[in-house]
Amino acid sequence: MPIDLTIVKSPETASNENPRHTFSENGGSIGRGTNNAWVLDDPEKYMSSVHARIDYENGQYTLTDLSTNGTFVNGSMEPLGNGNKVALNEGDRFGISDYEFAIAIREADLASATPFAAANSSDSFAASPFPQNDPFAPPAANYMPSQVETPHFGNTETDPLALLDKASTSAATQEEAFFSNTFANNGDALNDAVQWPNATTENNLIPDNWDDDLSDHASPPAAAPDSSMVNSTALTALENQCRTLKERNKQLSTELAMLKKTLSEQATGSQQANRTATLQDATLIEAMGLTKWNLNDDKVIHINGIAGQMVRETMEGMMQVLSFKKKIKEEFRINVTTIQPIENNPLKFSANIEDAMENMFIKENDAYKAPLDALREGFQGIYDHQVAVMAGMQAAFRGMLERLDPETLEQRFEKYKKPGVIQLGMKRKHWESYKDYHAEMTENLDNSFQHLFGYDFVQAYEEQMQRLVAARKPS
Repeated sequence: MPIDLTIVKSPETASNENPRHTFSENGGSIGRGTNNAWVLDDPEKYMSSVHARIDYENGQYTLTDLSTNGTFVNGSMEPLGNGNKVALNEGDRFGISDYEFAIAIREADLASATPFAAANSSDSFAASPFPQNDPFAPPAANYMPSQVETPHFGNTETDPLALLDKASTSAATQEEAFFSNTFANNGDALNDAVQWPNATTENNLIPDNWDDDLSDHASPPAAAPDSSMVNSTALTALENQCRTLKERNKQLSTELAMLKKTLSEQATGSQQANRTATLQDATLIEAMGLTKWNLNDDKVIHINGIAGQMVRETMEGMMQVLSFKKKIKEEFRINVTTIQPIENNPLKFSANIEDAMENMFIKENDAYKAPLDALREGFQGIYDHQVAVMAGMQAAFRGMLERLDPETLEQRFEKYKKPGVIQLGMKRKHWESYKDYHAEMTENLDNSFQHLFGYDFVQAYEEQMQRLVAARKPS
């Protein structure tokens, strides 16, 4: 029982050679992909590659929505929904993209093989006396019980089987003759042995199953049909079956060719992807210096994942360290442009890790250093910063000790002593002066920090950085 789908509406720019497609009970898919049973042109790409599927289940055709943008049945404003199924009936319509389809379900063409359908014989027992579609209908006109020739019963006939060899011309006479015989046994007792009638070859002999046609639940007689009619009917059925099989084989051949093409393309793409992935994996393992271990594929994939995570974590950590280094230089009022790079380091000038990854691996323009150069410069900058910080800390500590030297403080206190104050004692005088000095220092911590620590630190830091840069320059 095939189902016909006819396009009743389509996009203006679409070009479809076949406006109608017939699905068998094997079903098939509909979409713009080349692997569908019915491939439709969709210029706007609104239709999914495999948009819907027709199936035949339990004597009923169904439509399954496999799309993203929806399949609309019988003018519904709501799509059927991906994965949902609906039964299809004669006259239904459904829409896909700018297409609209009409449904027509055809009953299977079956050739009648009933031998009595075309029987036309003069033999009243060769054809069924009842209509084929109604076993309880009256008998056919060409055979009525009244037409059966009933035998004539004589006064001396007692053998009921012999009566079948006789015929009468009047039904009334037959009935009277039948009931007029008492079937009395008037013979000699010595002759009581049964005498069976002899078989005859009379042409008007009634068949043994003559009364089967008069039964209320009679079945058609098993008379042999006309051989020419049987051969003709069987030949027509075989021709129809062969034609159906040829059409199905043609459809299956087309589907098989499409499937082979699809599988071939997929296999080729998969092989190319595998070769590309294997080459990439081998390149990374080689760059990491692990080729001597002859690692299997699972281990290589595992290392690749870890290496990718490490690259991201290292870059993010480097950005945080470089940002903190910049804050330290700003805190000590160190000129952050003391060493001006020719190219910008994406680890320093990117807003976040995503921006840095894009600048290093995607954009790759001349405004930024190459990834490896940027990482090396970052580590070199951290190293130089640590060395310079140590030099600055040492110089600042020595400068603070010099400023807190007792003799230096005494000279300061004598210089800034208050006039007119009675000196109660040298020690007490210096202690009071120190308290005043301490209070002065704590009033403005920023200036005090720069006075006691910052100036010496900055000077030693910059001098050390200049020495490190000069040492790296080629001679």
